[in-house]
Amino acid sequence: MFNINSILILVVLYEPTDSELNKINSYIRCGYQILVIDNSSRINRGELKENAFNYEHFPENIGLAKAYNLALAFCQKYDYDYLLILDQDSILDFNVLSLLDYSITKLNLDLSKYAIISLHPVNDESMKVLTEPDAVFNFVPVSSGSIVNVHIAYEIGLFDERMFIDTVDTEFALRALEFGYKTVELLNLPIVHQVGQPKNIVINGVSCLVSNHSALRRYYFVRNGLELKRMYESSANPEVRAFAIGYYNWSSQVQVMMINYESNKLEKLFYCLLGYYDFQVRKFGKASYSFEDVLTNKADFDILVLFKLAQEFVENMNLYYSIRTHCQLAELYYDSGNGFNSNARVDAQLVNSNIVSFVITCDDNIIKVRFDPCNMPSKIKLICVTMKVNDTRISLVCNEHNAYSKTDDIYIFLTNDPQFIFNIDLKTCVAEFIFEYEVFAIDTSEYIEIINIQSQRLIELQNYSLVAPKNRIIEKIKFMYNKFLKGA
Repeated sequence: MFNINSILILVVLYEPTDSELNKINSYIRCGYQILVIDNSSRINRGELKENAFNYEHFPENIGLAKAYNLALAFCQKYDYDYLLILDQDSILDFNVLSLLDYSITKLNLDLSKYAIISLHPVNDESMKVLTEPDAVFNFVPVSSGSIVNVHIAYEIGLFDERMFIDTVDTEFALRALEFGYKTVELLNLPIVHQVGQPKNIVINGVSCLVSNHSALRRYYFVRNGLELKRMYESSANPEVRAFAIGYYNWSSQVQVMMINYESNKLEKLFYCLLGYYDFQVRKFGKASYSFEDVLTNKADFDILVLFKLAQEFVENMNLYYSIRTHCQLAELYYDSGNGFNSNARVDAQLVNSNIVSFVITCDDNIIKVRFDPCNMPSKIKLICVTMKVNDTRISLVCNEHNAYSKTDDIYIFLTNDPQFIFNIDLKTCVAEFIFEYEVFAIDTSEYIEIINIQSQRLIELQNYSLVAPKNRIIEKIKFMYNKFLKGA
């Protein structure tokens, strides 16, 4: 039998609103035992009108993992068997707790085998409590609404304080599964919990949800996601292994992709790169640099380099939806047998909006020319390419290109350096090359593919030596980022 009086409720605060404090007051009035750990800069106890609760204030912000561990120690000291964790913005109907024993009994759960019994997180306050139990087993729950078995927590080890905030709950659940314990989410017992500040966007006519988490949260997502993968990607438990790798893919790739649809792109991307960096140098706990430190040049040189890379990335990101004056950026390289190089190139002469011309005066035989139409990922349609020698016009056909794909006359380039190569046989003379072409913006689905491919190159940082000196890690980031920009 599940004894509701054996539960201690923990609420961790961080700069709460008045409505969130009022909600905690309502919990206290329900008569449950509540521990409030406040990570805010100011003391909020005065706003919590009821006195029948325990309150601890940590203005230095000890994070979530340490707060959870302090609560577990409190449980052990005062003989609570379970710890129910609530976020300050979660909304709990306390009828849910009165149905816990009934649901556990109906589902025939052996409590000694379950490290976590989780309520069902929803984002709709109209979601009703259901009397007929339903459940998902061995699921990795979020912290808010999780009821942690105190005795099992002390057996398998407490929450990993290196994680500080994000992934704290995920790592603990995976570790419990590794030890052979179970988790369960009770689908009939909802708790209202909102992840981030989600907003809907439309991609190719399909409505999608992006989390819009804060910039600093992206740091913990990326760093801790990489660490989670390192810890559990070789797990003998296939569920643990699959979830760790899936979480890593979400935290490392999807986070970068979503930034394009959210505000504060530069700050968010900087924190993503900082997360990669700190994972490499094995730096955990609370993030040691703020975005303000970077803007005021108070950060170390290595961190300022990361900021510069983030700036370049965002600048290129902004190009994806705007076709610049591509004709003025076009270049033609020619190969006289020594390959293409910057000493054998000419700039474009603009004929009209879709036609550029290049004039080459050659003293040697030219065997190839390479046309670089623009410097961004794009779709390019080659309409007509001709070479004019004296009064003779010769049509040219593209022999090589670095397009990602080609459909009819449309080439799709997922690189900042699109190239077309034409084989020719040009003797000593003056020749004019005329290119008629159109450049189109990459549409949203293709853009997402660009971000996935290019973020994957940044993700390759995880394969770099964990004991490498810091300057070598920065060199690795520079190398990876140059590949990223060039689409190599």
